[in-house]
Amino acid sequence: MASAAVENILSRLSTSYLDLLLIHWPGVSKLDPQSDENAQLRQKTWKVFENCCSSGKAKAIGVSNYEISHLEDLLSYATIKPAVNQIEVHPCFQNRQLRHYCSEKGIQVVAYASLGAGSLLDHPVVLDVVDKENKTGRQQLTPAQVLLLWALHHQCAVIPKSINPSRIQQFDPEILLGTRKLSPESISVLDAVTQGDKVCWDPRIVK
Repeated sequence: MASAAVENILSRLSTSYLDLLLIHWPGVSKLDPQSDENAQLRQKTWKVFENCCSSGKAKAIGVSNYEISHLEDLLSYATIKPAVNQIEVHPCFQNRQLRHYCSEKGIQVVAYASLGAGSLLDHPVVLDVVDKENKTGRQQLTPAQVLLLWALHHQCAVIPKSINPSRIQQFDPEILLGTRKLSPESISVLDAVTQGDKVCWDPRIVK
């Protein structure tokens, strides 16, 4: 099934290889999240992914929404370590323990929902940071840029998306990947935001 899915992706993209291939979710559609079969099928899928690397169909392989328990299980049998773990990370859901685990294991964290699915763009703490940062005389920042710079400061890759041209323009590499950094004070303020709920699906329910 995983092999067929990979071939379908390659066909739809009209390419012979993928730069990065991810397992999107630790569970299986229509299967009880607490079923032991989830772990068995994850292992089978990972072996297919490793074969994709060996055959040149994928340059790198990784996972998404894996918790520590899922990663520990994966690392117990993997011959190729996942390059990335794509997880929800933002000031209201900082996922510190999982980020630390990934760092220790050499797995790059890719943060999704960095803007809290848009809910953090008008968060009072974020707006306060924006106001203070923009009084420094340096490049002016938007709430979205502040949130992305915060994630980058914590060594997360970020994958923002938008269909709004004006918002897409905010994802300026010169700002996000240049010399513009948040002040230590701004980082501390955002780090201290009270932990909230996830805004996306919760993989912690999958065994």
